[in-house]
Amino acid sequence: MKTLTRYIFMLFALLPIASYGQINLRPGYIITNDNDTLHGSIDFRTPERNASQCVFRDESTGKTTTYYPGNIYGYRFTDDGKFYVTRTLTIGGVEGVYFLEYIIQGIISMYYLPTHGDCYFFEEADGRLVEVSKEDKIVTLKNGKSGVQRDTRYVGLLTYLFRDSEEVKKKVEGIGFNQKELVEITKEYHNNVCKTGEECIVFETKNDNKYYQFTFTLLAGVKKHSSRVKDLKKRQNINYLNATSPSFGLDVGMLIPRFSRVFSFHVGLEGSSFRGEYCIPNWEFRYLKFKQQAFVLENNIGVRYSPLHKRIQPFIEGGYAHSILMYNSLKQHYEELTDSGSKKLSKSLDTEQTSFTMGFYIGGGVAYKLGKHVIMARSVYRKKNWMASRLNTLEATLGFTF
Repeated sequence: MKTLTRYIFMLFALLPIASYGQINLRPGYIITNDNDTLHGSIDFRTPERNASQCVFRDESTGKTTTYYPGNIYGYRFTDDGKFYVTRTLTIGGVEGVYFLEYIIQGIISMYYLPTHGDCYFFEEADGRLVEVSKEDKIVTLKNGKSGVQRDTRYVGLLTYLFRDSEEVKKKVEGIGFNQKELVEITKEYHNNVCKTGEECIVFETKNDNKYYQFTFTLLAGVKKHSSRVKDLKKRQNINYLNATSPSFGLDVGMLIPRFSRVFSFHVGLEGSSFRGEYCIPNWEFRYLKFKQQAFVLENNIGVRYSPLHKRIQPFIEGGYAHSILMYNSLKQHYEELTDSGSKKLSKSLDTEQTSFTMGFYIGGGVAYKLGKHVIMARSVYRKKNWMASRLNTLEATLGFTF
């Protein structure tokens, strides 16, 4: 189990490092400090990453450049409308430069910055930025129980910001701290106060329907199982019983493009039969066989690495695996010699075998894109044990993703 723990730890430790260099390009443009607009593709990542850097690819030259807050005025994605601009802020007494997500442009403009929680900044006409955030705290009450101390400071700050509209100030008292309500109240304030009739600009963004991408793959193949158990009466191990049988199953994959386009998370469930036997020489009997029958239900949770996004995609994978042996039976068959002849016997064995085993799996294969579908071929090795039971599996599988 120490080997398994070390393997899984190394796999997940390398995951963020390897994914950091991958990009998730979407159409957009950057605005330079000279107010020039350059169109191309921009790496679309998590809100925290988007606030700290902009990876821009000029499609005409193929050159990729990383811009940090202050290097450019801002950047925008043209497919979903997200707009980021450079602003200098003081957070926790420390001054820094960030890409703020531009939400509303009006008499009072509104920006968003992901920190330890949701944090909004409202820009007044004189350019001063006012931070509005909410941070509830867990506190210990007088009776010794824990409770939640609600942070309502944002209500007072919004009342101050919208001080020129009595109607809006009254609505602030019952407002919730979420982007939808903050956007509506800011728009209403602009419409009430603006004397020129100029409408405020809301940089509406479409829902990110591609944040999670799921795949469903039907699996069919062949498994070779090797099982070992321990005979309690004779205190001896029964060597590996080997069995080869067809298998079937389902694999569910999840890709998060904003995190990485080369790593995906997978959960698989497969079933197969087990019919194995093992023969040993014995001076007392004419033959001695051990036969085991079971239905093997296997589950795995792991990560797949596929570096190429082309029609042919090789991949490697690995992670945690466990199996459950259903309808499991282990019997000893032998032929005993007697004075009257021979007698064939069969009996169940008293063993330490468990129906549950756990361990790891590792494998690899290749996927071939066929329009919207994918055909996959892979081989996987699974090593699992629990107490006195061991079950190792080598498999070859074909898959169809729909």
